[in-house]
Amino acid sequence: HQLYLNQYAQQFIDASELLTEKVRAYAASGNETYYNEYNQEVNTDQNREKSVMAMEEIGLTDAEAEMIENMSSLSDQLVPLETSAMEKVRNGDTTSALAYVYGVEYCNTLNQIHTLESQLLDEIQVRTQTEINQLTVRIYILEFLAITLAVIVVIFQVCNLTITRRRIIRPIQTLQDEMLELSKGNLSHSSTLEADSSELGMLVHAIQSTRETLQQYISDFQKKLTGMAQGNMNQQVDLEYIGDFSQIKTALETILSSLNTTLHRIDDSAERVNI
Repeated sequence: HQLYLNQYAQQFIDASELLTEKVRAYAASGNETYYNEYNQEVNTDQNREKSVMAMEEIGLTDAEAEMIENMSSLSDQLVPLETSAMEKVRNGDTTSALAYVYGVEYCNTLNQIHTLESQLLDEIQVRTQTEINQLTVRIYILEFLAITLAVIVVIFQVCNLTITRRRIIRPIQTLQDEMLELSKGNLSHSSTLEADSSELGMLVHAIQSTRETLQQYISDFQKKLTGMAQGNMNQQVDLEYIGDFSQIKTALETILSSLNTTLHRIDDSAERVNI
């Protein structure tokens, strides 16, 4: 917007200088081309009016609007002098015409317009530079925020990776090692993980429960076999064997029953032989 504002301000200045250039050229030469070009700008092209409207649409400060108003007012003061000069040219009095457009009043007014033009351009330039500086500061702030956000995201990802490794990957590796020990028949290996309500905690609970159940079955089976080796056949399989392990209980009960039957027969035979 500021670039367009500066462009329209320069267009306003160029249009004003064009009028001065054409009227002076007409006064000096009497060439109708300059007269027609002057009227073309005033009545048709109207670049000054268009540039002012364009600047107002973009937005002017009070100081800038006041400068443009003063320039327009001073330009209006030149119109009678320019009109009189062109009339003198048409009457063949080029000397008087040149006196109008190069006279003290015309030059003083023109110098005031030039001064205001310079002030207007400086004012727009200062405002443009101020807005550029503000935009630059905003860009720096946005860059800082973007970098800060990127750092936060990286830190978050690192923390998330660390937490994931600590809470998921390491426990899974530990469970893998425990399952490997379990597959080797090492039931005395104690677990370093604690069961909880999470999926991983429930898996830990299942493994621990499996190990404890197997230990109970092996202990009971060992106890029963040791008792039988010591001649104690009066045993009952009180432990509840679940699932496929119930076949072990059935086998133990069958062995105990068969041995008891055999021993009873031996006792009966020995007693008969004794008789």
